[in-house]
Amino acid sequence: MNRKIILGTLFIITIFLPFILFIIFPQAARWSMLIIPGFLTVVAYPKWSVAVPIALFLSVLKYTTVLTKSVFSSEILFNLIIGTTENYLIFFLVSYFIIKNAKLLKEVQELTLVDQLTGAYNRRYFDLYMAKAVVISERAELPIHLILLDIDHFKPLNDTYGHVFGDEVLKKVTEVIKANSRASDDLVRVGGEEFAILVPETRTEDCLKIAERVRQAVEETDISYKDKKANITISLGVTRYQKGTSVGRLYEQADKALYQAKANGRNQIVNYSHHIT
Repeated sequence: MNRKIILGTLFIITIFLPFILFIIFPQAARWSMLIIPGFLTVVAYPKWSVAVPIALFLSVLKYTTVLTKSVFSSEILFNLIIGTTENYLIFFLVSYFIIKNAKLLKEVQELTLVDQLTGAYNRRYFDLYMAKAVVISERAELPIHLILLDIDHFKPLNDTYGHVFGDEVLKKVTEVIKANSRASDDLVRVGGEEFAILVPETRTEDCLKIAERVRQAVEETDISYKDKKANITISLGVTRYQKGTSVGRLYEQADKALYQAKANGRNQIVNYSHHIT
């Protein structure tokens, strides 16, 4: 079911049901109406770490208010316990479905935007990101760079040691790149052993420093799996987005720079210039 329909239905229920109950059972429903902002908060922040404190706060508020305004008796205490239990059941039941729906939505989004082997973003994410980033870059005049990188001699390694070892190499390289990139940079597996690093709001010289840090970190990492071990290197092509350049053209420029890095002997960085053919 569509998430908007589910949330819309829950919103209507939480808004109108307490009012109906208030008309029929004014005393019993009065405290139930306080659940409304609690539900809306859980919709905004669908976590148990949010839902549980809200439920506890409402209970403490209810007990404190009732017991300070009423003469204590076993009947009042009994009604408080029953009423609080009912509120708990309603609140946690609805919160369960809200949180479960949010988790399912997140999982679906990850399946469509994240590469399942490496945990890096996939090509679909790249296309969505660049479509927005180009517009923002042009309007705000903020630089954005694309680093395209390829694992050197990956096919012979894959053929020699097997695909399982090749998968371990891909996962390890992904881990090393993420560890040596900034939090604002996004890593994308664009296909096979080829990756892209999206570097926003950065000068070219700083982007080249990031690329060099990544290159060096991969070269210094020993990758092993069971009794197999390999030293991996990567080649990188760097380009900066220029106003009016299409995403396809930007990718082509980075690809040409990457090709030049391979032609120059691999395990190095080439910054794109219009002299590269």
